[in-house]
Amino acid sequence: MLPDGPPATPTWGPPPGGPAGAWPPAGAPRGPLPPAPRKSGHGCLIALGIVGAVLLLLIVVVGVVVHRAATSPEGRKVLGLVRDTARVVGESTTAPGTKELRDLGCDSAMVMDLNAWMRVFGADGGVPRPSGQLDLFVICGAGVFKTPPSCERVAQTYVGAVGSARGPFQAMVQKQGRNRPLCAVCYDAAGTRQACPRGAMTVAD
Repeated sequence: MLPDGPPATPTWGPPPGGPAGAWPPAGAPRGPLPPAPRKSGHGCLIALGIVGAVLLLLIVVVGVVVHRAATSPEGRKVLGLVRDTARVVGESTTAPGTKELRDLGCDSAMVMDLNAWMRVFGADGGVPRPSGQLDLFVICGAGVFKTPPSCERVAQTYVGAVGSARGPFQAMVQKQGRNRPLCAVCYDAAGTRQACPRGAMTVAD
């Protein structure tokens, strides 16, 4: 009997020469692995460049608009109005009596001089306002979750702080989130409640 031939190569299982998945096969020469491809940072650089270009363009546009506004008669008038408005608002929030109103519980306090506002907008025409008209608005603003003081307390606190108002005034209490004030009541310079002049908004305290 003839001896059996060499065993056939199996068609399943790991390839000959090493365990499953081993590469290169056992006995094959091993060299250094190829370097992993590096991620390019060009995308970030391009995005930063676009953002920088947009910001630069905005700065240039704003500069051109401001320059044209400052060099034209209409532009100078508008800029002057903005400047005067900011000045009057600043004076209103630091006027005598505003500190005491904030101590009373007003989150914001303003004493608005109507004569100053009319001068800003050129509404007075250089003519004194008629007697009996309101000279001041004493405004107390309160947050949504805060119980504001009454107009009576606002008026008495203001008069107590300044001694005597410049003229008839209206105390107004405004709560954040409401379109209309909680109260708007008129007083004379000594803080005595009086009827508001015609055209003034009134809301009972």
